[in-house]
Amino acid sequence: MIIEDLAFGIDLGIGSCGWAVIRQPASIEEAGTIDGIGSWIFDVPETDKERTPTNQIRRGNRLLRRVIRRRRNRMSELRSLFRQSGLLSIDSADALKLKGLDPWELRARGLDKLLTNHEFAVALGHIAKRRGFKSAAKSKSANTAGDDQRMLKALEATRERLGRYQTVGHMFARDPDYVGRKRNRDGIYDRTASRDDLIHEVGVLFSAQRRHGNPGASIDLEEAYRAIAFRQMAMQDSEKLVGHCPFEKEEKRAAKLAPSFEKFRLLTRLINLRVTTPDGERPLSPDELARATSDLGKTAKLTAKRVRDLIGLSVEQRFTTIKPDQESGDIASKTGEAMSGTATLRKALGDSLWVEMDRQPEQLDQIAHILSFFETNDRIGAQLRALGLDNAVLDAIMAALDRGGFAKFKGAAHISAKAVRRCCQSNANSSPPNASQARRAGA
Repeated sequence: MIIEDLAFGIDLGIGSCGWAVIRQPASIEEAGTIDGIGSWIFDVPETDKERTPTNQIRRGNRLLRRVIRRRRNRMSELRSLFRQSGLLSIDSADALKLKGLDPWELRARGLDKLLTNHEFAVALGHIAKRRGFKSAAKSKSANTAGDDQRMLKALEATRERLGRYQTVGHMFARDPDYVGRKRNRDGIYDRTASRDDLIHEVGVLFSAQRRHGNPGASIDLEEAYRAIAFRQMAMQDSEKLVGHCPFEKEEKRAAKLAPSFEKFRLLTRLINLRVTTPDGERPLSPDELARATSDLGKTAKLTAKRVRDLIGLSVEQRFTTIKPDQESGDIASKTGEAMSGTATLRKALGDSLWVEMDRQPEQLDQIAHILSFFETNDRIGAQLRALGLDNAVLDAIMAALDRGGFAKFKGAAHISAKAVRRCCQSNANSSPPNASQARRAGA
């Protein structure tokens, strides 16, 4: 039997699971009751020494198996293509192994001299086997963290050196620095090549062989080779995985960095604040709330000290739940910034466009939704154009996207942007914009 007036809450962590059962009141004016509450503690699924999550290891192994399987299938298709085109006489697994010849040398020699069919196939197969790095991230900046930063910086250095050579293969075969080592080492990516540069090398190599009279270097073979060697599945958008709002049933949950959700989260924090008074304490007034939330997004971080200045608190007054030495911290986010998404969008648009768009919160939330849940620049651009944005707004956002300005946009909130906007509109009474408000707003 389903008891509809019970609400179950679960807080699942890496080493514990907290739970609670709340009996909802008959009307929204009444308070609910807690029927049960507790927690389970269990061993953290991490390695003892490095503290690496075991599921991360499992995902890494699965990814490696997938890469190897797809490479094996790709090379099998290429060997069949080379046999059909006459470059190879057989398509067995070792057909592209040519004893005594260095594939790097063949790739360099093929730019100036005629290669035999077998040599040409070996050079092309070598390019396809390790086809370079192609980033699918929204951020292509080297100012990222960890291995990504080292990879991108190494790629920039390699591309700068490549300017002195015709192709990647030419550089690796002729540059003295690459004679002793042509592969990356653990954590060292100075032998990384860009996939775009390898695609360019294929075009140069085919053109050179046609110029030298190689009958196997046909345009049809080049097109078929490119289609197989550089084939890559499109990144899947996460938009279809976003759940629906529990209050606005037809609406998807908002992006975490949507301006309306950030304002909702900030208001929730501000409304629950209490200020000391001679008689005890008091909540912020509607006027103080309005002043604290004016001109949002000018900075990503909103400190308690800044809120104090905005609402005009005297030196003697303080917030009851914030110690004086903690007022320099963000008021709404312990580990991040209260208005990170809003500030990013405002910076991308510029002051004049922001003033115009700030009057259209629904469109700003839709923009944040697209930036958060669509993965490639092409699909993001198509979705933004479907919104009917002004060309100036669209150009500003796409320019910031190309610079990697929206890399932080990911993750969904717990309710929809529509419910959030309604909650924020009904805060005049200084009552917390909570689930009850959302139910009233959606009614």
